[in-house]
Amino acid sequence: MSELMIIADEWEQMVPLQACLQSNGYSLTSVEDVAVPEDLSRYHAVFMYVHKAVEQAAVDAMIRYTNSGGRLIVLHHGIASGKLKNPDWLDFVGIHIEPKDAPGNPWTLMVDVTHHFVNLNPHHYITCNDVTYPEMIEYTSADAPSKKRECAGITFEHTEFFKNQHFADAREKTVLFGTKCETAEGEIVVQDRGGWVKPSGGGWICYFQPGHLPADFEQAAYQQILLNCLTWEP
Repeated sequence: MSELMIIADEWEQMVPLQACLQSNGYSLTSVEDVAVPEDLSRYHAVFMYVHKAVEQAAVDAMIRYTNSGGRLIVLHHGIASGKLKNPDWLDFVGIHIEPKDAPGNPWTLMVDVTHHFVNLNPHHYITCNDVTYPEMIEYTSADAPSKKRECAGITFEHTEFFKNQHFADAREKTVLFGTKCETAEGEIVVQDRGGWVKPSGGGWICYFQPGHLPADFEQAAYQQILLNCLTWEP
């Protein structure tokens, strides 16, 4: 049985993810970031779901684990404004965040929105293996100029959306998912930042933006995407 670790500081959202992983035969260890061991090498993969600034010892352990060949899966606010206090973490994941009061392209939290999570890389194992998408979503890539098309996707209701996660590593990431946010006032924001994979040392970082609510992790298609991260062979 493969062993997994979940590092988190909010646990209600992790309940459906934990149930999914255990029902698929994985053994779990779940810890707060203040209790992360120095050596994570025993774990097949590590999930990170920490909202606040991360304890430095935990950052060091996750970086060391990944660069030594580990598989790190970062979820939702694992990359958010709180990580401005963890510049080495942002450098590690290849993300730049402008403060909320910055004059240009500031990091922005959009709340109680409809978040469309769109498959932009339909031949990648993570996006396609046993994933049944519930709908087709009209999407125009933010990599303009682009043509509007219908893409398979998942819709998350009454959730959060992070605007302006700047890629800081040129084209090193492989983008898997785009995000399309709709507010109650009719504003639409489209960014090709919803999910990606990135090599780091001998290992891999995977990131997926959905995950504000427990219901987000109850979506069968999203569960399968996360399970695919565990069986993907880069």
